[in-house]
Amino acid sequence: MRVSHLASEVARLSPLVYHVTNWVSGPLSARVCYALGGRALMTTHPEEALEAARMSQALLLNLGTPTEDRVVSIRRALDGAGDRPALLDPVGVGSFPGRLDLAMEILSRGVSILKGNGAEISALLGEGKGQRGVDSDLPGPPLGVRRLAEDHRCCAVMTGEEDHVALGGSWGLVRLRGREVRGAVPVPGLGCALGSAMACALGVGADPFSAALWGCALFKGALRRALGACCGPGSLVEALIDQLHRARTGELDGENVEVIRADG
Repeated sequence: MRVSHLASEVARLSPLVYHVTNWVSGPLSARVCYALGGRALMTTHPEEALEAARMSQALLLNLGTPTEDRVVSIRRALDGAGDRPALLDPVGVGSFPGRLDLAMEILSRGVSILKGNGAEISALLGEGKGQRGVDSDLPGPPLGVRRLAEDHRCCAVMTGEEDHVALGGSWGLVRLRGREVRGAVPVPGLGCALGSAMACALGVGADPFSAALWGCALFKGALRRALGACCGPGSLVEALIDQLHRARTGELDGENVEVIRADG
């Protein structure tokens, strides 16, 4: 499936993505799914997780704001996932050892995409210097993304000013032409919502590498356009949702976003 066709496929097939995610980013993640034409299932009740996974087309497992119920739900969702694709967002693993242990447990069971910021990727490599909270301005090691992809047999993504994507012998980089926008206005949950876009692509049958590249390019372009239409962090969220909705039948924003891809 071509990357440029993913937006129209998501809108046409309306995949259901089961999120076990944090309460900070949950509403924005759900809005992103629906803006793209997908659907979001957000239950964190352990007794519902198994069935929720079975009725979905893809899973998103986010380690932010963990509770006992969320951790049990993650494990039960994996039990019910079968061969459905799953994305792991290891939020805060550089700050909390318990989250790092849980992330490694999930990776041992197998995921399609592992997506983290520089500090989270470093922590998963055993090279973390102590993340403060869940945000990160620290650059991670680009070569480490390839190592994680190889070690865990998944597509690994490191987000930041440049997004690095690796799977097997394939490698990709996504960056804006001109200035970066993600850190321009403080909005919590943007990185988590990016994972929802990738999961939507997984839910329509995209291979993990293409789903990750598409999600990174889609978000960078939409954020650039949204920033030009907003007046602050509140209106940025509304403008972002509008831009994602408009992008669902169009091509990737080649004017503002550069995608470099090398297939092994």
